[in-house]
Amino acid sequence: MDKSKLVVTYEAFGAVGDGKTDDVPAIYQAHEFANNENLPVKARDGATYYIGGAATVINIQTTTDFGTARFIIDDRNVENRVHNVFHVTSREIPLDLTEVNSLQVGQSNLGTTLPARSLVANLLATIKKNKKFKQL
Repeated sequence: MDKSKLVVTYEAFGAVGDGKTDDVPAIYQAHEFANNENLPVKARDGATYYIGGAATVINIQTTTDFGTARFIIDDRNVENRVHNVFHVTSREIPLDLTEVNSLQVGQSNLGTTLPARSLVANLLATIKKNKKFKQL
């Protein structure tokens, strides 16, 4: 079977997308399946997915296209106010770029080759004041 053309939908797992029916179980199951099978997820254009107050964290680890779908997150009867509804993480293992000695604003070359298209983030224990950056 050629997986390159497969797309996971919320409706395949029972989502209604009418803005009234709690679609959390279906959205959760769709993403769990997609994560396990490394498949993309596509929401139905024009759907309105209702997310009730259950303390469920939906892990997203694959490409997800929300299109023109909307999500109503109803927190009136939420079970846990400090949990996230969606948790987006990468399936890729982070690289430690110890050979990169410095990063500058507008730098276009790291002086090393990466194994694939990558996002490079500079994670510092302390942030130095710099006129080019706003302090948060």
